[in-house]
Amino acid sequence: MNSDVATTTAPEQRWDPGDPLDTAFVDDEVRIREELRRGDFTRWRQPGGHVLHEELTGLPERLFLFEADGRWYAGCKTISDYVLDKGMPGVFCSRVYWYNVVGTVESVRTSVTDARIVFRPLDEAGRRAAFEAVTPLTEIVHPFAKQREPGREKTSPADGWLVTEERAAFLGLGEEHIRRYTRERFGPWLETAAEEVLAYDPACSTGQFLSEFAAADPARIRTVGQDLSRQMTEFAASRLDRVAAATPCAPRSRRAAWTSCSAGSSTPRSSPPPGPGDPAGAGRHAAPGRHHGPARAQPRPARRPGPGGRRTARAADGRPPGRLPLPVLRVRVRRLT
Repeated sequence: MNSDVATTTAPEQRWDPGDPLDTAFVDDEVRIREELRRGDFTRWRQPGGHVLHEELTGLPERLFLFEADGRWYAGCKTISDYVLDKGMPGVFCSRVYWYNVVGTVESVRTSVTDARIVFRPLDEAGRRAAFEAVTPLTEIVHPFAKQREPGREKTSPADGWLVTEERAAFLGLGEEHIRRYTRERFGPWLETAAEEVLAYDPACSTGQFLSEFAAADPARIRTVGQDLSRQMTEFAASRLDRVAAATPCAPRSRRAAWTSCSAGSSTPRSSPPPGPGDPAGAGRHAAPGRHHGPARAQPRPARRPGPGGRRTARAADGRPPGRLPLPVLRVRVRRLT
């Protein structure tokens, strides 16, 4: 080798899942879950009432609110079985159970550093009844933004997440229940439907959700995805018919370029934007948690503020650019009992 010539190799990009959870923390999370199942609210009792309290730099995503039958209810998420049994990074997943409901909301308070929900505890029958009142259209609200440091919201990198096969596997793990429900919900319909189907996901992530759904009948199901992260869409391009980097609140315009892949090819290519007769269809986001039921996604005005005054927008029926000659898949994720 010529000593005057240097060779370099680009370092392999690796995903860092973070440090393992502290054993004491996990043990306490399990205790919280058991206390909620028993209806023991002792740890949340204070002189002024029962209070769910989280630092904004801690786990404010644990706290949630929802409205049912004209009343506001408070909830407290607990550590996910995906974390305990399968080693998924993080603490929570999108699932909410009856025992996560704690009671009715009396007040919601937030400061520069923390968030508090004052609630009136319900007995088990009341908590189960509130949970049963949740419908596919119920909006489960996580009103408190997680902060990286005081006053600075924790966000993903501006250029999107780094995506590796390992990270994609963990992301897919957290959606197992959503994919399973979708197969159960639409399996009988697919067996009898004769027309072609278009499945559109406004936050397609790695494309696993759409690709597994399409595997039920690949000859008839076409898939279109989009995601805020360009790295995600590049990863998903090998799994979907079309994919674009865009936000659900501003779907890809008809003049924009989409990325598509031919069947069996992992090499993306440019293709014309969707026009009349081209697909744009149904995705997957519903109530409990981060992603949750396919519905065609266009923004609608935010709902009226909840008890905390924070407005939350959610995807609703709408039509991305282009006409829809194919039946559109719509999914809502049901509550888990």
